[in-house]
Amino acid sequence: MIFQFPLDDQIVCFDDSSSQLSVANPVGARILHLHTSGFDQSAIVDRLFDEFEARREQIEKDVRSLVQQWDAGELPSFRPTQTHEPDTDYAPHRPLLPVDELLIHLPSATITIHSESAAVVAQLQPLSRLGESVVQTDISLRVDIFEENGRFPIVYNGQTLDTGISIENTALVCLRALNVLVSFIESHAFTLHAAAVARDNKGILLTARGGSGKTTLTAYLISHGYQLINDDAVHVAADPMNMIPIPIAMSIKEGSWNILAQWFDHLPQQTAFGFPGSQQRYLPPDDVQVCTHAVPCSIVCFPCYRAHADTELVAIDRPTALSRLMQSGCYLPTPIEPAHIERLVSWAQHLDFYSLTYSSVEEAEGVIRELIS
Repeated sequence: MIFQFPLDDQIVCFDDSSSQLSVANPVGARILHLHTSGFDQSAIVDRLFDEFEARREQIEKDVRSLVQQWDAGELPSFRPTQTHEPDTDYAPHRPLLPVDELLIHLPSATITIHSESAAVVAQLQPLSRLGESVVQTDISLRVDIFEENGRFPIVYNGQTLDTGISIENTALVCLRALNVLVSFIESHAFTLHAAAVARDNKGILLTARGGSGKTTLTAYLISHGYQLINDDAVHVAADPMNMIPIPIAMSIKEGSWNILAQWFDHLPQQTAFGFPGSQQRYLPPDDVQVCTHAVPCSIVCFPCYRAHADTELVAIDRPTALSRLMQSGCYLPTPIEPAHIERLVSWAQHLDFYSLTYSSVEEAEGVIRELIS
């Protein structure tokens, strides 16, 4: 069944049987509704010819094209899971035998890591610099890291969140697992592949595919008076629809190390993960660089770094922006229900969206500052 949600002059169409979603004009929305209701293409053309003022040849062309794209799954659709698929097969069958522990402070909770491997704790330690003062609730969570047969299951409340396959990998997988864990505690509505910062209680969402420079820009922003909400996976709460602060370490690719070292003197000392040519260091924020409470999103930028490009800001209409959000990564609870889509569309309806092309982080920051002033 097709559910339809108006978004400015377009209509968001969601098929609950396939979880496909399309942003279409009223004619396209009508085509999809009739197609998924069982009408063949000839009958759809007849209906549209009676309902809209258009040439029959054009209607036939539009129906054929849209139905073909829909049936082939070529229209945008939501990703029901994260791009990283966690390994949750481990079933705890014995008590943990901890040899080391670590406290990780986040605005929503204090998380105590109990580990059977001191080496894992040693890898995690430099990835977290936040003090107890950032915690805004009394929630305390315990996460256990087992060591068994060369693998490191990460367990919360008897459930395996993910499994590391090496010492270094376990530290990074643990950060990702904590991000997801806190989002569920906070009852998030959806997650975006994005970074987010705040200034003067205004949230700025930076969303794009990998390699766009969003993390480098985010790191620069928090070194210049903005507060980190999250990097890479931004969770939006259900009620009210504010962005949940989970300011864990940011993944900085090799090409940005020299750019950011002048503002983060501890970056060169951080462990380099990965292989030469494709390495990353994880940059943990300081207490003054993090947002400690949920904030509403004020603007959404799609940043794109291009060497030697002039800084350019272009407004994007909401239907186009929603399609780009899906392409960048938009994750909803499963099974996806119409109410989830309605909430997402309602959230987008009240935001302004921009494309930001830049080669200078300084100029990009100036543009963002003007947007929120």
